Amino acid sequence: MLLALLFRTGTKTPTPPVASAAQVDRAPPPALATTPVVVTADSTLRHDTTVAQAAKTPPKPAHSERVANILAWNKLKSSCPKMKDTLATAKPIEYAVLMDSVRDQVLPKTMDVGYDVCGLSKTSPFTAKFTLTKLNQGGLPMTRQKPLDEQQIETAGSPRSHEKVTLDTHEMSRGDYELTVVVSDAKKKLATATRLFKITDK
Repeated sequence: MLLALLFRTGTKTPTPPVASAAQVDRAPPPALATTPVVVTADSTLRHDTTVAQAAKTPPKPAHSERVANILAWNKLKSSCPKMKDTLATAKPIEYAVLMDSVRDQVLPKTMDVGYDVCGLSKTSPFTAKFTLTKLNQGGLPMTRQKPLDEQQIETAGSPRSHEKVTLDTHEMSRGDYELTVVVSDAKKKLATATRLFKITDK
């Protein structure tokens, strides 16, 4: 009887609990190993120095209106000389008129002529008078071809102002010609330019 009681009350080794599937799903993932980022004092110093230098760099000064105008005028298509300096003491462009070359014409009804007025300030008024004269005419004065005179009143766009005029030449006969332009500014100061060319019938 005693042996049977001892057998029933003997000590058993405990069995560890088994986790359920739900508990496994809720378990936190294992921690990942990370490599620490090391910032050296030297790289931080270089960055701070670059930022400080950028903050100290002054912005480029903007051109004054006068300097901006001179730079723009020098870019214009014109036979007038360019201003060599933008200083206020720089020598201005001299007053003059320049005429484009004129090629020989074949009994033209009209003729386009380009010319440049130099040295006048922007918006300055001027008058351009064109005279087309036939050369080497013989015979009596009353039978000679009269010169063609045309005039236009313009305003200078800049000290390097390029202009164009269209002359009515339908009455001009073949021969040698001289074209002269005389420009007069507001003070009646004159500037002259001349070109030679021919009018042919073929």
